[in-house]
Amino acid sequence: MDFLQHILTNMVTGLIGPFVKIAQAGHYRLFWPYLIVAAAIAYVVYRRAKAAREPEAAGGFVAFLLPRTLWRHCSAATDIGVLLVTSVVLAVVLPSIMPGTKAITGWLLATVALDAGGAAATPSTWQIAVFTLALLVVGDFARFFAHYLGHRVPAWWELHKVHHAAEVLTPFTAYRFHPIDVALTILIVTCLLGAANALFILAWGEGLHVATLFHANVGIVAFNLLGGVLRHSHIWLSFGKRVERYLVSPAMHQIHHSCEARHLDKNMGYHLSIWDRMFGSIYIPQTREHFELGLGEETAALRGVTASMIRPLIGAARALVPFAGHRGARPAEH
Repeated sequence: MDFLQHILTNMVTGLIGPFVKIAQAGHYRLFWPYLIVAAAIAYVVYRRAKAAREPEAAGGFVAFLLPRTLWRHCSAATDIGVLLVTSVVLAVVLPSIMPGTKAITGWLLATVALDAGGAAATPSTWQIAVFTLALLVVGDFARFFAHYLGHRVPAWWELHKVHHAAEVLTPFTAYRFHPIDVALTILIVTCLLGAANALFILAWGEGLHVATLFHANVGIVAFNLLGGVLRHSHIWLSFGKRVERYLVSPAMHQIHHSCEARHLDKNMGYHLSIWDRMFGSIYIPQTREHFELGLGEETAALRGVTASMIRPLIGAARALVPFAGHRGARPAEH
């Protein structure tokens, strides 16, 4: 009975978790201040579009920000459904199988059999700043690398297709992921952040901490305030070629969701685009681009929540069988 009660409690936690995060989680892309700032940025884009007499700005700001054709699309409903199902599954499964960053940090310190120096020392301002920046960069690379593997490893790509099957982009698309895809990403991010934590603790002591705002790394908050919500939206926002060499703009990530050959496997960065430059996967738009979203002919197979949960498992299993071939590979670019 205790086990069943535990499972039920975790299921309820997973179900309401996304809504709680909107209210109080600074690391969450849909945190309410980010939504307000995104709407403000969208209004600036709208005013410019209206001044240029662009068709999408003809119906007023509300119609521009929340077009009915987008929110009535079946893909938008699938976004929300996948978010809730994945949240519930992860709430039930992850706590018992996935170690946290602190656990990995402790294990690494115990493994090397070294004590953290200066455990009681108060860290200086510059140490906190360096630590905060370092974890921001390490975490960003970890997310990029997991994303990169999600596109390059056939079995993982079958799972990651759930995210790319979106035919329209809504803020909820940011969390449209298969649970196993999320778990693999969390594992990589947790391991790399745990290792970085251990190194800094060994160097500067256990009193070290990250500078936070809204209970999140201040760097993550800053990035999300730069239109992070608009990455998964219909609103085109480019930072310009010079800035986009270093930072991922909403426009760059929208291109990542394109199914056109020139855009495949491009712009896999989370906040920083430097990783895409290093791995040769960067695509900086020269001007406003129009393109089809989704997976092309494969999109139809992943419509709906049930298909999004079951079909990727079948595809991943086939990709893992040697004689079945790499069915999960992306089509070659032309």
